[in-house]
Amino acid sequence: MKPLLLSFCTLLLLVSIWGGFINYSTQILGNLSHQLSSEVYQPVSKENWEEARQEMDRWKALWHKNKTLFYTLSGHSVARETDLAIARASEYIRNQAQTEALAELAVVEELFISIRQGEAFSIDNLF
Repeated sequence: MKPLLLSFCTLLLLVSIWGGFINYSTQILGNLSHQLSSEVYQPVSKENWEEARQEMDRWKALWHKNKTLFYTLSGHSVARETDLAIARASEYIRNQAQTEALAELAVVEELFISIRQGEAFSIDNLF
């Protein structure tokens, strides 16, 4: 009976940790997504390049502060693709390429959706 109880408690602990991570990551990704669309996207769409560069640098610092969590607990490939898309968007902003920058910012948004889906409670993610 002890092994069964220990197994159940361990399973309950793992599910609780997973649920906490999902909640935390959803908040972080939602915050990053909101800031990306309001603070970075707007200056790029208005071709205010100095403000766009400053906001992108500030936003990248937030991403880098939190990305270790996503690399640790979610798919490495999606997190790596997100890093690459952010680097491309940053360079497009630095080079004042509006269309490319806006397109790459949209890619980052889609990658955030992929990260959320990869962490969600679902049968696919259990196996």
